[in-house]
Amino acid sequence: MIDQPYIPFSDEDFNKLPTELSQEMFDRGLARASGVEEELDDPDLYDDVGRFDPSKIDIETRTPTVELMMKRIRYYEESDGEQGIRLTPDFQRMGGIWGDDKQSRLIESMMLRIPLPAFYMNQDKERRDDLWEVVDGLQRLTAMRRFLLDKTLRLKGLEFWKQYNGKTFDDLPLSLRRRLEETQINVYLIKHDTPDNVRFNIFKRINTGGVPLSGQEIRHALNLGASTNLLRELASSPEFKKATANSISNLRMVDQECVLRFLAFHMRDYRNYSNRDDLDTFLNNCMKEINMLDRTDPSKITSLRQRFKVAMERAYDLFGNRAFRKPIDGRRLPISKALFEVWAVNLERLTDAQFAQLKARQSALEEAFKRLKDDADFMTAISYSTGDARRVRYRFGQVERIIRETLQDA
Repeated sequence: MIDQPYIPFSDEDFNKLPTELSQEMFDRGLARASGVEEELDDPDLYDDVGRFDPSKIDIETRTPTVELMMKRIRYYEESDGEQGIRLTPDFQRMGGIWGDDKQSRLIESMMLRIPLPAFYMNQDKERRDDLWEVVDGLQRLTAMRRFLLDKTLRLKGLEFWKQYNGKTFDDLPLSLRRRLEETQINVYLIKHDTPDNVRFNIFKRINTGGVPLSGQEIRHALNLGASTNLLRELASSPEFKKATANSISNLRMVDQECVLRFLAFHMRDYRNYSNRDDLDTFLNNCMKEINMLDRTDPSKITSLRQRFKVAMERAYDLFGNRAFRKPIDGRRLPISKALFEVWAVNLERLTDAQFAQLKARQSALEEAFKRLKDDADFMTAISYSTGDARRVRYRFGQVERIIRETLQDA
């Protein structure tokens, strides 16, 4: 096993993490704060998972004025989301929302003609240049919108233009209003033809607001629609809360990632999972497919909803508040995302009669599961580089085996 230092993050201080936090440290802290077990990379495992062709990066530089950006924000509202700029705070970090002081200092910087950091926008794959969504710069755009468009922000805490404290946009002299509107900003636009795996990597790399985005927050941003609504609904369902002993928080959409991992392996047999698509791509493709089903066969989304709830009810019926946790005696461990997907999918596939038989032999099943703790390959497959195809197939196969053998002995 790979020795890892303890990182004492908790849900109380997670949103106060330092801005220089690496993605690895962020992922580990998020696991500790959200109630799931850390999934670590195995440095001895060699593969090309997560790599992409850099020639596929397609980013265009534009220099619109602030006035034009405000118009695009207004167009989004006037067109019912068909065009303009979509501000999507539900995929952005829940912490770190700017207060009036910080928003005012941004406006003052613009009044002083101090260049602003670049903005990153994602071009919608279907509506292309008609619709952009914010990847990096949400808080700055929100401040601009409040001051120039909504006119609800009253300046406060200004350092150089103190005479304008308490003023709204309309209270400023015409020269300053014009200066703000004519301010040019740099926008890096991720073009619609950028492949999803490249787009995902770009999202991870360019976010500059402090703590990195989680993988599920990025997938959420890329796949707004029926899939994001379904994940939010199921992660809030009583069945999920009960099966997980209400121990997975909604911090940074960790709960929704667990739901997605079940849906992805329910929709596509684990035997067909390969390293040609890493886990991030696999999960992203599942969300795309659900969005497509919403247009072509909504009844399948209803079925997904029902099958997920069946899986949760069966997991609780068998294991109670010990569901989805490693088979190690002693204290109750955090929930494992790898075990969540494995047990949920395998239990859901059983007929009612098979599950009744399994329930009748619950003790035998639990003993078989506990014996897996002595299987080093299984413990590795649920702990390190869990997206590797060989480890996915191994952990699914082992849980499938002990269920089959328990039923055969009934």
